[in-house]
Amino acid sequence: MCEIILEEIQKQSPNFTMLDIQNYLFCSTQYDEIVVESAVVYLSNLAKQLQAFQQNPEEMLKALKDISIDVLKSTRERYRGEEKIKRIRFHVLDQVIEKRNISIEDLENIKEQVKVKYDTNILQAWNNFSILFELFYTDKKEKVKFEQQRIHEAIQRFDVCSDIEFVKGKVLNGFNWNQQFGGSECWLALYESKFENHRVAPQLYVSIDGEEIRYGMLFGDQHPKRGVQDTEKISNTNEFTFERLHEKIVEAMDMFKETPEEEVPETFDTDISVEVWKTLIQNTTIFTEDNLEYLKTVLNLGGAATASQLGQLLNRHPSSFISPVVGLAKRILKELGQETEENENETKKKYWKVLFNGEYIESNHFSWIIKPNLKVALEEYFASNEDDDYPIFTKEDFLSEVFIDEEKYEKITNLLRYKKNIILQGPPGVGNSLFFNRREGSKSCRTCPIPSKLCLRRLRDGVSPREQWF
Repeated sequence: MCEIILEEIQKQSPNFTMLDIQNYLFCSTQYDEIVVESAVVYLSNLAKQLQAFQQNPEEMLKALKDISIDVLKSTRERYRGEEKIKRIRFHVLDQVIEKRNISIEDLENIKEQVKVKYDTNILQAWNNFSILFELFYTDKKEKVKFEQQRIHEAIQRFDVCSDIEFVKGKVLNGFNWNQQFGGSECWLALYESKFENHRVAPQLYVSIDGEEIRYGMLFGDQHPKRGVQDTEKISNTNEFTFERLHEKIVEAMDMFKETPEEEVPETFDTDISVEVWKTLIQNTTIFTEDNLEYLKTVLNLGGAATASQLGQLLNRHPSSFISPVVGLAKRILKELGQETEENENETKKKYWKVLFNGEYIESNHFSWIIKPNLKVALEEYFASNEDDDYPIFTKEDFLSEVFIDEEKYEKITNLLRYKKNIILQGPPGVGNSLFFNRREGSKSCRTCPIPSKLCLRRLRDGVSPREQWF
């Protein structure tokens, strides 16, 4: 191994010797300063690359060609015979392997060919980045976890941490921590073994995304002091040093150690019938439109979702759902005569269990699972509120009224799905100002005057009249 490395390095630096290579390998694996700094550089560079892919998925397609052909073939076999999004991934890999080239137009055509095989809109929760992420990340997943583990272990070796019993190997969340969608952030956290999980514990953490490196101490999102933190942020990777990380951990350690172990608060465990749920849902002073929006999103994901999934689909921060869920649960309990008095100095009870069961899943994320009776009631509510009087405006209808052929129609619609906007050029007064530009999960289209209850995006395939017109 040393001979191979030496041969390569001597091409640039002829004076290097075998002893230099041995020293290099020893230092790069044994000195925490070098281990941590090199790990942060690798993770930061990958985060920036993924962030660039989020903004321009076409570059992600080009990057797939740089992955080893053996890795691509092995990954393709994992998707062979699969359905929906995995079938799209299979066809993408198939073209990359066989043709060594794939464009964004090719991807849109593959998506359309697979989509038409299903009655439901299989692409509703997916964009091009999330579809391609697993393909790009497959040969990097273990490397990311390995580098995070090295940072995790180095922090445990700090003198100030010597008397603390941390949970070994937790928490390490790579760029795939947001379930299968992927993202440009990875993070790790250390917490004491006396706590049930990191969410109820004070944590030492390091988070890296495409914008900055963050590290220090914070409280888990289910801790009474959630939101309190002692954090340093660095936007320039070159400014990060092992010494700065060490100094911040030492500085934050007083807060970390002074925090007493908190009892995990009990949760409400209600048993509400389907009929009662139906009555509650119809009461607009209890179930607001915002409540119904995120509950419908959870239903569309099969009745279970993490806060991160909801945040991505509804373009909101994952923590923004906590207060609405608590507020809804309190209104339900008040209506049922089960509200409880709270002492401001006591830990607030968890209200999420009024509406949800739950479990910790991969990457230690908590999945909210809609309670069975509530799920039935919601499904019946949304089904009964669909208005089938609106006719579906098909591609054939469109082509019969305009002066373009089907090939141009396919090109325009594929570009529209990818870019989310198009420019129509023509003389004034012929309707070329008509446009839409809506974010997923919004209550109406941009500049659209149609009330949300009449909007066709609430029907069938979830699009607005203007989007359907295009």
